[in-house]
Order: sequence, then structure tokens, then C-alpha cells
Amino acid sequence: MEKETLKYVLAYNTTRALPSATPRALQLPLDVRKVITLVGIRRSGKTYVLYETMRRLEAQGVDRRRIIYLNFEDDRLLPIRTRELDLILRAHDELYPDFAREKKYLFFDEVRGAPGWEAFIRRVDDTEDVRIFLTGSSSHLLSREIATGLRGRSISYEVFPLSFAEFLQPASLLNVHKLYNDFRSQGLPLSKDTLYHYVACLEESYLIFPVPIADRSVRKRAMNPKKLHAIDWALGYPFLPETRIDTGKKLETAVFLHWRRQREDLGYLGGEREIDLVVGTDRPEALINVALSLTAQATWEREIGTLTRAGTRRPGARRFLVAH
Repeated sequence: MEKETLKYVLAYNTTRALPSATPRALQLPLDVRKVITLVGIRRSGKTYVLYETMRRLEAQGVDRRRIIYLNFEDDRLLPIRTRELDLILRAHDELYPDFAREKKYLFFDEVRGAPGWEAFIRRVDDTEDVRIFLTGSSSHLLSREIATGLRGRSISYEVFPLSFAEFLQPASLLNVHKLYNDFRSQGLPLSKDTLYHYVACLEESYLIFPVPIADRSVRKRAMNPKKLHAIDWALGYPFLPETRIDTGKKLETAVFLHWRRQREDLGYLGGEREIDLVVGTDRPEALINVALSLTAQATWEREIGTLTRAGTRRPGARRFLVAH
């Protein structure tokens, strides 16, 4: 693991927009003196639970430069040697010296990819002002390693594929292929054709509105995941308590329904130019982001930044930021 490459990866992970994801029922504690570990099969959503936790920290005013995210399966970091793990905090302090003495939040994905990770985590937990979050895909091995390596210092959470209730939450991204794999991993004998048929029935009944990615290419609109909005948030209440339904997603759906009453050519943008709603998929007329609160400076900068970046490629589109 080269130090300069590590700095590049740390800086990239700090500045990029966090990927959007379906809100999960599992919410991790943000400030307990225990190492938080997530275990579960691959593709169950552990990484996105980390992203959502990072997003919650930002919403509480934690500067992104105090949040360190690394995936130990990142090919740019390989091979990782035990003696190089200490480079992580040293490289971060060199990148962001103003935050060197402040509390940091460490998010280490697939930590078993780093040999000797137990001793490193134990030392950092003992000597640094940090909160640590780990994931691993082998539940048996990771649980055994945690029991012996962290010696009562950790709280472990199991992450399962999306439950039916989580899938029904509005404003999630709909990917039938991923949903098919999730259901198959749970032993549910549904074919992809059946899932497409069910989604089509819900759409034809005006219960849900799949929103495609905003692109002129018909193929890209068909191949990319669709954002899913419901006609009424009350549809989620039989499956989740009202307090567990993301209020920010309620606002986003309300904005979507305002425009859907007027026209159908609506889309969204993903990636670093993530935009919640694009009005006019062929010729964008408006780019709209939605945030529940703008009190945190990091939230304001993120939302304005994505609107600015997206607007440079669509100069004719007006830009809106809607907040509660």
C-alpha cells in the first residue's frame, strides 16, 4: 500500500458524493465507545448501511474531513501489509492537518482484507479519539475473530438483504435484477418475469411511479435502476412505524408528485452529479434537489455542489434546492 496512493483514495472518498440507497430499518449508534461491526452475506447492503451512517453524521454537522472511509478490497490499495495500516491515520493527518487532533469516525469495509487488522483496530481504539465501524462478509469467521481479537470491545449487527417492508419504502432505487437476487437468497421462488409483472401491476394501478435516469438514450433509461415513488406515504405505515419512515424521503416524494401532476417526462441523475429530480428528460428544464434541513454546512455544500456540477452540463436548466 503506497502512501501517495492511499492519500489519493482517502481524498477521493472524502470529497465524492455518497451514493444514494434504500433507507434501512437498521440504524447504527453514532457515538458509543464500542467498535461497531456489520456481518452478513455479500450484496446484503452492509456498505450502504455505512454510507447511510456517514450521511447521518454529516446531517448532525460532522465535517466530512473527520470521516475516513476505506474499502480493504480496493485494488488501488493492494497488497495491504500489516505494518502499513498505521499509514492510514498518518496520511489522513497530512491531508487534513486542521483536523488532526479532532475526533474521527473510521469506516473500514471488508476489513478482513487487511492482515493483522485485529491488533491495529485494538490499538487505535485504545489510543485515538475515534469511533470505529467495520464490515465483513464471512459471518462465522468474522464473529470468531471479533470474539478473540476485540475481546468484548465490539457490538455486532447482522445485515440481511432488503426486507419486503424496506423494499416498499418510497423514493428507493428499483433494480429488478438486484431484487431477484435478494429474494432468491431468502429462498423465495420468484422469477424475474414475475417481478417485472408485479412492478408493472403496481405502476398500472397508480400505486408507484418508477422514475428513470434522465438520459436521451432509451437503452440507458431501460438498463439503469429506477427511483421509486409511491402515490401516498400511508402505504408504508402497515409495514414500518411512522417514525422509521425517512421524513426527507417524504418531502422528496411530495416534490415529485407536484411535478408528476403536471407532466410525465421526469427523471433523476445518479453518481457524483446526483440530482433528485430532473424536469424534462430529453431537454432538462429544471434540476431539483431536496433536503429536509440545511442547518449543517456540509449538507448545504453537498446539495449546492451537485446542482452546480450537474448544471454545467445542462446550462439551460434552472436549479432549485427545496428544504423543509
